[in-house]
Amino acid sequence: MRRLAYLFTALLTGLVSFGLAFCAEQSDSTSQTPSDQQAKTSHHKLHIKKGSRDDINAIGNRNIVIDQNWYSPAKELEIGKQDVRFVEQNMKFVDDAAVNEYIIRLAQNLVRNSDAKVPFTIKVVDTDEVNGFSLPGGFLYVNSGLILDCENEAELAGVMAHAIAHVAAHHAVRLLTRERIANVLNQPLISATPDPRSDGARLTTGLMFLKFHRLYEEEANYFGIQYLYKAGYDPTAFVARLERDYKRNPAKPGTLSAAFADQPLPVERLTAAKKEIARILPPADHLIVNTPEFDAVKARLAASKTPQPKDAQRLQ
Repeated sequence: MRRLAYLFTALLTGLVSFGLAFCAEQSDSTSQTPSDQQAKTSHHKLHIKKGSRDDINAIGNRNIVIDQNWYSPAKELEIGKQDVRFVEQNMKFVDDAAVNEYIIRLAQNLVRNSDAKVPFTIKVVDTDEVNGFSLPGGFLYVNSGLILDCENEAELAGVMAHAIAHVAAHHAVRLLTRERIANVLNQPLISATPDPRSDGARLTTGLMFLKFHRLYEEEANYFGIQYLYKAGYDPTAFVARLERDYKRNPAKPGTLSAAFADQPLPVERLTAAKKEIARILPPADHLIVNTPEFDAVKARLAASKTPQPKDAQRLQ
């Protein structure tokens, strides 16, 4: 159980496989006064209940956990620290002050615009693996390979927002809670003969956890989109990540592999994101796609990965 939180969260945050599509109609800022635009935004999506999981204006002041969680914030932090010691044993971190400062600043902006109520520790991992993940209690890891794979800052921010959403929604400890409930419900009765239902019970329990893996991944997608938008980023810039992943993994709903998948399929993520954005995100101007800082950091990382000529190595 000690490692389940880490294994679950790392599994859910293979974060290169999700993206967004922005379908809300954009307003023409050249034909509207600031007061007109403000009025349109404030009255947009009037069907949304104030303070609900759909209300982006309530981010940070709403309860997004809808099922049981038996772990206190202190216990969740303790689990996270245990996982940190485990995962960092073989990690190498990027030793570049400019890169680290940029990623930390980007992450903290997303955290401020999220439902997370814990301070975050952010580290950049020196690895070519295109990934990023979070651990319970507020620990965020961003791989250098992920930064290099992103085409703009909004893509990178979307990946990080997704990981932050896992922490904000307490997914790791909610899954641990589910495991404890299942252990109680599946306690075997004392019997002299094997229970013929035992294999079926194990299969049912396994399928139940697949269900919750998918549910929590869908929640991280849902809230991550909101945090990305709330922090000022344009979701349309992030759809390319999902489109690229879909080309790599064109699995369709209804297939055997899809039935036993622990994450939503890329096409399912895209469909859900379109519905969410059209339903709850108001139109906004001046959303960020990219910044010169992202390009500079990406260039620094790329240069550090480029092998030096042999002559240059001898001179060092």
